[in-house]
Amino acid sequence: MASKSASNGRESLKDKLILLATISVIDILAGILYRMGGSGNWPRQARLVGVPLLAVASLWILGGWNWWLLLCIPLMIAAISTYWKRKGEDAHFINYLFHGLGIAVAMLPYSISTHHYIGFGIRGILLPLAIALWATKMNRPILWWRADVVSEFGRGFLIAATIPILLF
Repeated sequence: MASKSASNGRESLKDKLILLATISVIDILAGILYRMGGSGNWPRQARLVGVPLLAVASLWILGGWNWWLLLCIPLMIAAISTYWKRKGEDAHFINYLFHGLGIAVAMLPYSISTHHYIGFGIRGILLPLAIALWATKMNRPILWWRADVVSEFGRGFLIAATIPILLF
């Protein structure tokens, strides 16, 4: 990305800041789409399709294109669509833990093809714990946002924000 000019360090920093800003916007959009899909005011597909597409876009931007990313999309859609509970029951810590684990495991084809086993393992531990803790401990209003908005936005944000871990 950066040229080999005398100002290489500055351009490199600029490129890194643009990359950081782009990934941050993707993370925030993932949180918004996750919430939209769970609000009842928007189609569920905002969550089911939007968040996996943003996660894959983030990984594509950070790690380059890999055809196995196409398989990760339907796997993540399937994982996002369930909380591992019976219909009509409330989700508990264990349900959110399995929800996060399923989302993390959805990236297995990419991780195998790129040999990023350590990152996959770290994200496979961190994402389920982060989602479960966020959903159960942060389930309260913050400023003007209701508890359900805070909980769902945070879970969507965490899905996308943990994607860079896969590159280790």
